[in-house]
Amino acid sequence: MNGHAAAIVLNDRALGALPKEPKFHHALNDDMLVDVLQRIALRLSYGPR
Repeated sequence: MNGHAAAIVLNDRALGALPKEPKFHHALNDDMLVDVLQRIALRLSYGPR
């Protein structure tokens, strides 16, 4: 899903770097996110073919 680019894997040692609560929480189909998700998909060359 990342266009064969390098990926990062987090394990238990990374838990301290993650927030306990999300700063942002919306469903992926929220109208507010459509623009953002479309731009990300284009940047990753991810979309319908």
